[in-house]
Formats: sequence, C-alpha cells, structure tokens
Amino acid sequence: RHGSRRAQKNISTQRVGAALQNKPIQLRSNQLSAMHQPQNPAAIAAADAAAAAISVPPSTLADPSIANTYFTTLLTTHPTPPPPAVILSWLAGPADYFLGGGGSTDVCAAYLRCVSTYADCLVEVAVAESGDVGGNTVISVARAAGRAATKCRDHRGVIASSGIIATLSRLATCWETAAKQKELMEDARKKQQQSGEEEKQQQQSVADSDDKSSKMKTRALTPYHAELMRCCILAGHYRYASSFAESHPVNFVGPMRSMHAAMASASRSSSSFLARGVNPGLDPVEVADAVETYLTYFYYLGMVYIGCEDLEL
Repeated sequence: RHGSRRAQKNISTQRVGAALQNKPIQLRSNQLSAMHQPQNPAAIAAADAAAAAISVPPSTLADPSIANTYFTTLLTTHPTPPPPAVILSWLAGPADYFLGGGGSTDVCAAYLRCVSTYADCLVEVAVAESGDVGGNTVISVARAAGRAATKCRDHRGVIASSGIIATLSRLATCWETAAKQKELMEDARKKQQQSGEEEKQQQQSVADSDDKSSKMKTRALTPYHAELMRCCILAGHYRYASSFAESHPVNFVGPMRSMHAAMASASRSSSSFLARGVNPGLDPVEVADAVETYLTYFYYLGMVYIGCEDLEL
C-alpha cells in the first residue's frame, strides 16, 4: 500500500513538473497575452514590425501596451535572429525598472523567460566583452533578473521553470568554459606539430601534472555567482546551489575590468587578487562592486548550506 501511494505521488509530481515546463505561469490579465499566441507568420511579422517601430528599448514596462509589445518582440521566434547587440539592448532597456523594484509578478516572470531565451547571446557577449560596456550590460541584465525573481518568490515553480538558473550557471562558468576550450585547441595544435619521441615525452609530462594543474585552476567570482545563489534560494533549489559551489570553487576576487588579465597571472600563483592588494589605478567604484559581490555571494551561500543542513561547511 505504501509503495502504491509513493508511486502515485511520483506520478503527480511529474505531471506538475511537466505542467510548469509547458506553462510557467497563468497570467491574471490580458496585458501579456500576446506571448502565448501561436508562432505563425502573421505573429512573426507583427513582432518584426513592433521591433522596427520602437527603435529605443523601453526603460519601463508599467504601461500595459508597452509591456505587450516588448514581450511580443522578445518571445516570438524570428526567422532571422537579431544581432547580439540588439538583443542585449532590448534586455537591458528595462533593467533599471526591475532593479528599482518595478513590475508585477507576471511581468517579472515574463522577463525571466526573455533573459533565459537569449542565454546564448548573453554568454557570447559576457566572454567577448568582459569588463567593457557589453560585459557590464550583461551584468546589469543578470542583476535585473535576480530582482525580478525576487518579485516571484511566492511562485517557486515559475522561477525554476523559467530557465534563469541554467542561464546564470552558464554565465558564472562562461570564462572557465572558454578557457578550457582554448586549452584544448592549443593542445591539439601542439600535438599536430610534434611526432615520435617528443610527443610521448609531452604526453607523460602532461599526465604527471594533471592533478597539480587542476588544483591551481583559477575560478573567478563574478556577479553572476551571487545572482545564481539568490535565484536558487528563491526557487528552493538548495542542493543544486550547494553542488554548483562545490564543483566550481572560487579562489579569485577582483574588479571585472581587470579580471581577464589578472586571471592569467593568478593561475600561475597561489596568491589571490586581494592578497596582492588592490591596484591603486582601479576605479574605487569597481573595487566596491567587487567587495559587494563577495559579501553577497557568500551570504547567500551560507543560507544554502544552512538549508541543506551542511553545517560543517
């Protein structure tokens, strides 16, 4: 009898999960109904026309008509995807609106879906323009998504099914992933240039240093880490957050502008950025932002460990 009840409970849980994946939230108004329209040629044409008509991304979504046009444009599949710069500008347009606490639950949930829909674009810009205008804009979008998730805290399933946790996970590890891909390409190139005994000696040398290099691998703390922990807590995904922190330990903290250059040297030294001291030429605002990111991340991580009852950590 207990086994039968457990099976019925599992089936019910699976059905609820599937329902959340297919329809994250039931809108309470018709303001954003356009996002649920079928992806037919007429809807695509209307979205393209709306995007062309509004050359400047909206800075607020308080107006229902503006919100309707905004989400119609972003959540409609286009035959030709817009350039990354255009997508980023649309996502960043209302960032300050969400950072200021604006937006209803429905609007915030729709924004989370928009950010997750264009995760590939955000990761591409974050890696290519780290520390520049584009990279800082991606950070603003991620923080706006974190505040939007806070407005949805009474709907954990909405946050979980929006895809924002997976998106922030990719952003938090995008530099690490890009570095690994670069190393693999470099190793492949070297192997092609070598032959015979020299190649065997290099393979043996690499095998002997695998453990050491993996321990010395630098992972930088970014604002994406802090927003990821926040969204995991809001969605109730404590175990995932704990597993992520264990798989991606942080041993480097510093302003985003200097992080790429410093990561190369830090990977060859056991001393961290903070241990070496702050470069006096850095912007104090950037240094303060790095400190805030550090405090926020480990504050949320402490909440995660308490929620998982990992008190030893």
